[in-house]
Amino acid sequence: MSNTLGNGLNQIHDGPGNEKGIESGIGVAKEKRARARVSIAIKKKYLKNIRNWSAISERIIKMELMLQGQDLAIVEVYAPTNDATTEVKDASFEKLEEAIDTFENRRNLILLSDFNG
Repeated sequence: MSNTLGNGLNQIHDGPGNEKGIESGIGVAKEKRARARVSIAIKKKYLKNIRNWSAISERIIKMELMLQGQDLAIVEVYAPTNDATTEVKDASFEKLEEAIDTFENRRNLILLSDFNG
């Protein structure tokens, strides 16, 4: 889920039904509202399959899971809007590349995104 505005830092929270939300919020004080935030919703029964997750920035989050004996990598991105500066856009895409490059096996990579194109 892209652009899940709110407050707070990186967290796992209850979602509707059987889901949990794992979201970013880097650099946002709890009492302030985020400019951008991304979240990956996952069914509670799959929480035990999460090997690792981290927020790269308030706009990029990544997760590694083991499902049915296969490594799965998920990256969620909320790209800067068209009115952002070229420098901001370039920096965001560089962070995206770095996040993808951290996965040893990119064969099972899911990229979820709002590229604001």
